[in-house]
Amino acid sequence: MSFPKKLIIALYNYSQITEIYRGEDGAYKLGGVDGKLLDILSQTLKFQYELISAPDGEWGSLSPSGNWTGLIGLVSRGQADAAIGFLGTTQERLGVVDFSEPYAMDELSFATHLPGTVSRTYSYFYAFRWIIWVCIFAVWLILPFLFYIQTHKKYSYFDLLFQMCRFLLRQNMSKFAVERKYFFSLWLYFAFVISSCYMAMLFSIMTIQYKEIPIQDFKELFQAVSESRYRVMSPQSIAKHLLSFKEEYIVGLGDVLVENKWFTKLGHSLDEENFDGKTAVLGVRTMIGLRFGKPPYATKYVSDAILTSVDVGLAIRKDFCCKKALDSVITRIKRGGLYLKFLNDEMYKTWITTSKKSYMSTIKRVSLNNLCGALSILLLGFGLATVVLILEICFKRYLTVVFYTVYLV
Repeated sequence: MSFPKKLIIALYNYSQITEIYRGEDGAYKLGGVDGKLLDILSQTLKFQYELISAPDGEWGSLSPSGNWTGLIGLVSRGQADAAIGFLGTTQERLGVVDFSEPYAMDELSFATHLPGTVSRTYSYFYAFRWIIWVCIFAVWLILPFLFYIQTHKKYSYFDLLFQMCRFLLRQNMSKFAVERKYFFSLWLYFAFVISSCYMAMLFSIMTIQYKEIPIQDFKELFQAVSESRYRVMSPQSIAKHLLSFKEEYIVGLGDVLVENKWFTKLGHSLDEENFDGKTAVLGVRTMIGLRFGKPPYATKYVSDAILTSVDVGLAIRKDFCCKKALDSVITRIKRGGLYLKFLNDEMYKTWITTSKKSYMSTIKRVSLNNLCGALSILLLGFGLATVVLILEICFKRYLTVVFYTVYLV
């Protein structure tokens, strides 16, 4: 049986990644990844196509009345011969439509804003974790006491404490260190290692812009949403899908979505206004890549966590005559790597479009915030020095008063 000369193709019309234009013959054509795939199929199998879209803008789900919505509904009712647009192959859909040979995967994940830059105001404390700072401080307090006992109280505890601080700051060696060079070598080695590591880490932090750690999986996302640090947005169909899982944290995400009605229209789920503040948007990784680019050049952070993955193919009428011929061409396209090339090309175009704007936004002048950390430590040092000076003056006057009181008595 010969292939039909014309097909009615229902498409998933998402304005951000779907391009529709008029061809040379005046007919509407589909651009983007799906358009390139459809053009190869039409040229190879010698057919023309007419594009229609679902009025509700949905992929297709079973309504409470028992009817199918969206693209699946159009195909199952015979209003379209086939449907294209990242359609996942599920057992429920296979009951009313057929699917072609799969050529991609739908992977459900989420996207957020790119991680922000860690503030450099307190960068002098970022070199070590807090437990390392505690250990250094503890050693600095305990070792002078041990040296104080070992020297039979020849030197005061506070003198030893001050001398050890000098070595941490790489100041000149004191007479005590020269006298006790064998015993004191332990502290000198410790001070050398700690100060060297600190300087290396500090230079690294001041040179490279460090990023905040993003939310990496669905369990962390649920924790952040539970603590009201994040909100999550998704199309209503994905929210309902979450409720079918066994994991409590995934069902919890679905409950929060339904309770707060954090729903987006399917065709506009990846619009920029949905990423308002600390927001994660659930969606298909391929569509997210086509909208925001491919890592590491993406303008949004895309989690590596995959909740579900299903095969993607063309939805076809049950009574379609030439499914075998269609599958044969799709198999050759897939094995030849053409569809993957189409995806990479479109993601590269997205990067080209956004790269100049992203690059200009990263160029910033040196501001007071960059020097705030150094100025804070400097002012703290001046403050401590002033306090010590006042205490020394008061202590000297106190000794003078005591001396004259004793002398007069």
